[in-house]
Amino acid sequence: MSFTSPWLLWALFAASIPLIIHLVNRWRHRSVHWAAMEFLLRAARETRGTKKLLHYLILALRVLAVAALVTAFARPLLSSFFGWGSSGLNEVLLVLDRSASMDARPDKTNSLRDAVPPLVESTFAQLGSCRLSLLDSTTGSVTQIPAPEALADLTVSKTTDGGADIPALLQKAIPYLEESGSGKTEIWIASDMQSTSWKPDSPLWSSVRQRLAALSIPPSIRIMALRDRPETNRGIRVRQAQVNNGKLVLDLEVLRQGFNPNQPESVPVHLSVDNAAASATLQLAGESTTIRKEIPLPQGKESGFGFVSLPHDDFTRDDTSFFTFAPRPLANILICGPAGEVGKTLSLMSAPPGESHAGGPTFPDGNTAR
Repeated sequence: MSFTSPWLLWALFAASIPLIIHLVNRWRHRSVHWAAMEFLLRAARETRGTKKLLHYLILALRVLAVAALVTAFARPLLSSFFGWGSSGLNEVLLVLDRSASMDARPDKTNSLRDAVPPLVESTFAQLGSCRLSLLDSTTGSVTQIPAPEALADLTVSKTTDGGADIPALLQKAIPYLEESGSGKTEIWIASDMQSTSWKPDSPLWSSVRQRLAALSIPPSIRIMALRDRPETNRGIRVRQAQVNNGKLVLDLEVLRQGFNPNQPESVPVHLSVDNAAASATLQLAGESTTIRKEIPLPQGKESGFGFVSLPHDDFTRDDTSFFTFAPRPLANILICGPAGEVGKTLSLMSAPPGESHAGGPTFPDGNTAR
């Protein structure tokens, strides 16, 4: 049997408190012989054994009640203890959210270093013999983990400055489950449950549900929700940076956590473009605010870099967002195919109507390059 919080088992010493109270009460009383009570004591002597047994039974129940309460707080994992050995699982696929918000904890600890490995290790210990694999939000590839204890030391289990896309990750997990043929599988999703990572409005969710259900052995899913985040936090990111008519157009998104969504506020923001600093004030409302900011550029300026930042709070990793901007690159596409309808179709696929077409030479065999 394993426990989620084994350190609480030290409190089992509290189970001895009813016994100590019983012994103290026995030491406190002194026997005084009183002639008038001898008759009554003689009459009650026949039932003394039954009363003593009942007394000890009540004492034992008190001790067991305290021990059961402490064990419940330690959160035992009983499936391998009462589950006749193995859980029957062949593989556990850990889908890991490595977004920057996984580092936002009020006690200054790191979820991926201090919370996820012990949770995975304690839960994995009760499953018996099965394989552990990792699918992280940064690489998007599956890595085999030799043992849960190694999770904390792996590079692919560290937080990054990027975000996560949980439905896209689950979609990548499906081909792996189809090809691996692992049999009975569980998918564990370790995340801090940020809506920007889970994307509840994503059209991928319906496809993911259907494809998981269509597997020969549909996997069960376990959510490891790590909600221990700072009470309040603001974060900013640049969704898009582009040049339009001599102006830099920034599409900004500001997320607020722990604030009253019905109470607007003004927040200063610092902007820097090619080391030229500027400041502005953003009007925020709700949990998420999208703002378009236009910044005039010097004549002829078409590319560069910069950042936007909010005042620092308890979690600083999402207070600054960097960006670059440049003219949209011109895609050169070469199509080699037979002349006629097929070549025309390929040409339309490479550059739909409205886009510029450039003719190309015709090869001796009749093929055309575009």
